[in-house]
Amino acid sequence: MKLTVNNLTKTFKHESILENISFELTSPKIYGLLGRNGVGKSTLLNCICDRLLFKQGKVLLNEKTIHNNNEQLKQIYLMNDNSETYYGWETVSDLYKYTDIAYGNFNYKNAHELANKFGIEERQKFKHLSTGLQTAVKLILAFCVNAKIIFLDEPTLGLDAYLRDVFYQELIKTYNENPRIFVLSTHLINEVQNLIEDVIILNNKKIVLNKTSVENTCQLVTQLQGKREDIKNLLGEKFSSYDAITVGKQIIINVKTELLQKKNIPTTITKHPVDLQTAFITLTNKGNK
Repeated sequence: MKLTVNNLTKTFKHESILENISFELTSPKIYGLLGRNGVGKSTLLNCICDRLLFKQGKVLLNEKTIHNNNEQLKQIYLMNDNSETYYGWETVSDLYKYTDIAYGNFNYKNAHELANKFGIEERQKFKHLSTGLQTAVKLILAFCVNAKIIFLDEPTLGLDAYLRDVFYQELIKTYNENPRIFVLSTHLINEVQNLIEDVIILNNKKIVLNKTSVENTCQLVTQLQGKREDIKNLLGEKFSSYDAITVGKQIIINVKTELLQKKNIPTTITKHPVDLQTAFITLTNKGNK
């Protein structure tokens, strides 16, 4: 299974939203699609799933277009926050049936088990559920649908800490039992760091990091700790591009690792690794160019 996004460009009222987006998703894997608010992650996913038209480019599944191709589209499932996609006055059980009709071979057994874990009464109408439980129903549909590529757009919206933990456990379980391509678009980066394998970062309308492992993504940023003057002398004019935290007589600053290449770092400055969220924030900071 291979999904190819080739030079996708999306505009709205003559304003560019996405520019020349290109990447491939291959083999069963859990990807993280990361980007700041309003950067166009949801728009990109809706374009890929043929819910939004775009100005130019192609989306191919196994070298065949997905546009107006029902057989291809049945291999892709998008779970997002668009409640209009769901039948508000239908029961949870009815949503299972509709998903089964659309995709076939819906996993009812797993759906019932998940509903019990999430604390969902399946005879209840979707519209009457809390925001968190509505999200849980959408996750059940995504986990049990018969599709090869699953996009989860902000899959933890409204979930409390307990239900988020249930979600993370069940994601790993369903992935191990039925390996597929999962793409998580989420703001809770630290919580999913141990779940995702490769990272795609969308920033300034473009892909700035394409299918890079979590480990390698974290290595793109280094945390420095030392006296302000020492770090300022090390970074030169780039120093002002980064935000520093003052800790006693020292500062802590996260910088792109490439800035430290071929530099002699004095012993008064210590280097530390960073987590994925810190790396993401640093790499997408407008001033850090």
